[in-house]
Amino acid sequence: MALLFLGRSTCRLCGEPLRAGEDLAGLPALADTSHPLYDYFDQGFHQNCFARWEHQEAALAAVRTDQQRFAESAAYQQLLQQYGKPGVPPTSS
Repeated sequence: MALLFLGRSTCRLCGEPLRAGEDLAGLPALADTSHPLYDYFDQGFHQNCFARWEHQEAALAAVRTDQQRFAESAAYQQLLQQYGKPGVPPTSS
């Protein structure tokens, strides 16, 4: 998760400060460091800048792919077995 300091952090797309009261967006960190858009992940944006960004769909597709890979990973499956699914109360047996 990106750390944003309102008034000090800047939009990765336009370079202007991100201020309180503005509609903001962000992308989560991405595991694939070789992805061509890697530098835009774990960053904040003005919502309007992000909505107009020509690479928006590719970036969101990369997030979905990254999340799917994690969900299918052995590590996540082990966590599910050990702790259950987040937000779902355990069933009593």
